[in-house]
Amino acid sequence: MCRLPDSATRLFYNQREQDLRDFFNETLGPVLNYDQHHDGNLLLTLWHYFISGGDISTAIKKMYIHANTLRYRLRKVEELIGYSLDAQEVKFNVYAALKVGIILGIIKEKEN
Repeated sequence: MCRLPDSATRLFYNQREQDLRDFFNETLGPVLNYDQHHDGNLLLTLWHYFISGGDISTAIKKMYIHANTLRYRLRKVEELIGYSLDAQEVKFNVYAALKVGIILGIIKEKEN
């Protein structure tokens, strides 16, 4: 499979750190807050789901969780952000916020 360069991520490096933090908090702040207060894995679940191309079987294998657990977590994310992850604009913003979270060190992409 050919992997495209992550050229769009370079755009984030030209932004002020505070602007990136604001974008992350506006997009995924409620999810981060939930994770922090409930010892949750919603952000990491989202990351694995997105890097798996939205394929549940691939994501659950990477995370060693049951498919119903993944579906529950994704529904919880939708509840927290107030939008469906099926909407293309939402997917774009969530993925961009996840990348920003990695850049800022909020999300550790290698954790399980």
